[in-house]
Amino acid sequence: MYFFNRLLVLGLFLTGFTFLSHGQESLSPYFLLDSKKATSIADMDSLKLKVEKAVLKEGFEVLGKYNPGDDPNLWVLVYTNAEIKSLCLKAKDRGMLAAAQRIAIVKTGNTIDLSALNPSYLFTAYLGDQMFTLKSDEKPVISKLDNLYKLIGSQKKPFGGSVDRNELKRYQYMMGMPYFDDPVELKKFSSFSDGLSVIRKNLKKLAGNTREVYSIVDEQKKTAVFGIALLDKETGEDHFLSIIGKKHAAAMPYEIILTDKTATILHGRYRFALYWPELTMGTFTKIMSTPGDVETTLQNLTN
Repeated sequence: MYFFNRLLVLGLFLTGFTFLSHGQESLSPYFLLDSKKATSIADMDSLKLKVEKAVLKEGFEVLGKYNPGDDPNLWVLVYTNAEIKSLCLKAKDRGMLAAAQRIAIVKTGNTIDLSALNPSYLFTAYLGDQMFTLKSDEKPVISKLDNLYKLIGSQKKPFGGSVDRNELKRYQYMMGMPYFDDPVELKKFSSFSDGLSVIRKNLKKLAGNTREVYSIVDEQKKTAVFGIALLDKETGEDHFLSIIGKKHAAAMPYEIILTDKTATILHGRYRFALYWPELTMGTFTKIMSTPGDVETTLQNLTN
């Protein structure tokens, strides 16, 4: 708690400085694509069907879909295509994490919100300065995703906070917090194939109240990403989303990335802050055990 109290003081001091240092261009992590009145889960099911059909019609590959925290009021669809994967594989450091694009449906009372990750936010955060040389590869990807958004929604309203694009390349919630390139190492295996085998075996057993939502595997590049549902009621998605906000459901699922022989995850104090950049320190302290809980859960999948 002492660590978080120090960060709280730092945060109050740095808030003004952060706003002054921001440039003119900022990015939000999500787009609200539509908001509709709904009377039942059946309305939600109808929207799910529309979204999935549109994703397939536009030539994307559906990687997986699930209800975060097993909550029927939350639904996430994960998708990609060859162009997105190609762009992300050109990044030197765990860029494949950005290949999993996500659309979420969140039912709150009689309202259904349809949202999507902002791909530019994700690419900027995960690919960093490399985006300068990859900009021409990004443009057709963004264009195709925009076409999809128009097909399934009536708007494209940024939400979820905002971060200056230049700061996003080296995002840090505040001083003392980790960066993208401060991952948590889960395990080193004897080989890439050994790592794949162990993780798949544990996911098949549903170890630690987890479930595989999707995987992206490139044998040639020796890179694999596993999107994993965290379903433990005390430490998983149901617990922390109820505290930090279910409207950000498109942040889920959490990932393990296997690069050659090494399995890592993004540090929780980076990843949660990245997808909830407007999170106050007061709320952050309410989930201060969550990064460690996630690490423990996912590390068990590598043993």
